[in-house]
Amino acid sequence: MMPIQFGRADRIMYGVFTPAVGKRLRRGVVLCNPLGVEAMRAHRSIRMLADVLARAGFDVLRFDYFGTGDSFGDGLSGSLEDWCADTELAVDELAEMAGVRKIALVGLRLGAYVAAVCAARLTRRIDRLVLWDAVVDGSAYLDELMLRGSANDRHEVLEVGGYPVPQRLQQELRTVRFDGLPGRDMPVLAAWSERHDENVLREVMAGTLTSEVRESPACWLEENDFGAGAVPMDLLQTIGAWLK
Repeated sequence: MMPIQFGRADRIMYGVFTPAVGKRLRRGVVLCNPLGVEAMRAHRSIRMLADVLARAGFDVLRFDYFGTGDSFGDGLSGSLEDWCADTELAVDELAEMAGVRKIALVGLRLGAYVAAVCAARLTRRIDRLVLWDAVVDGSAYLDELMLRGSANDRHEVLEVGGYPVPQRLQQELRTVRFDGLPGRDMPVLAAWSERHDENVLREVMAGTLTSEVRESPACWLEENDFGAGAVPMDLLQTIGAWLK
């Protein structure tokens, strides 16, 4: 693993580059984080996914959006549009570092929407897309956050688990729906850790040329809980095998 800083002079981000082990494939992978406390709780799983993919021959870049995690910036100014732009910078960085021409995007929860938007914009660079436990309905997701969070009148933001959800981001979340995205002319995997009804699956996969759904219920459960956070290894290995 190699910690790096990348981006523009006014938008410096922190990332971790995990080079391929053994025979290198011609495709790199950029991992897109979920929002706030979900990113914290999924950190171990995302790190493990990077290792799984590297052992499968992929060069991998995981990173923190500007204003989140260990990246520079103020978390109060975060937005989906900014994170999509950050992901495009991450794609450029991985292509230059690893010398790969094609890149796959893997997004978890809200990161799945970010990855889908970026894939629709970079159709010449992105040739695979994995939507992992995607947030399908942004309005319903925001309602869940509001139930779990608290208002901070001084900054006019919602705080969930100590992480801010600024007003601009709240407004954007109300518009998040996969059926409004441009068609994604590439193979897409929707990986779920629970069962979903057919209407949800049709909405997420609408507009894809080649699509596949994999469900792995209860994959977050561990036989022995060591308190470090469960890792859904079956699902991670499914993603790695599908990307090859």
